[in-house]
Amino acid sequence: MTQADYKRDKVQFQGELTNLTAMMKWIVDKVNQVGFPLSDSRKIQLAMEEALVNVIHYAYTDRVGIIEITSFFLPQKFIKFEIVDQGKEFNPLQFSADGGIDTDLLDREEGGLGIILIKKIMDEVHYERQNERNVLTIVKNFEMKK
Repeated sequence: MTQADYKRDKVQFQGELTNLTAMMKWIVDKVNQVGFPLSDSRKIQLAMEEALVNVIHYAYTDRVGIIEITSFFLPQKFIKFEIVDQGKEFNPLQFSADGGIDTDLLDREEGGLGIILIKKIMDEVHYERQNERNVLTIVKNFEMKK
């Protein structure tokens, strides 16, 4: 598959919780263009909301910064989102809750459940630090339900 085969779109927002609704509206539009069933669409939305809230809370603890979201998609094939920020280096994949989802709540350290949820919902989740920027990539493939 070449770049010409899929659609690509990019948007930027101030990394504040007050912009989460606008971010999610943009994401829903992209997910709808792929044609995911409603149940998958809602799961993707949940994963993206978790990822964006993580960026808002951890990347820009001392200032407000920009969150750049890029979508790559092909109707009835896949959707891929890249979430990029220029905040503090933060790899959410290394902070997934120890012991997994079954660990007793009283024994669990705070945080990490969101990334477990994202990994469970999405087909691929990757993090890398590029040019002083955090890049979180998540992918969901379209599967025909039988």
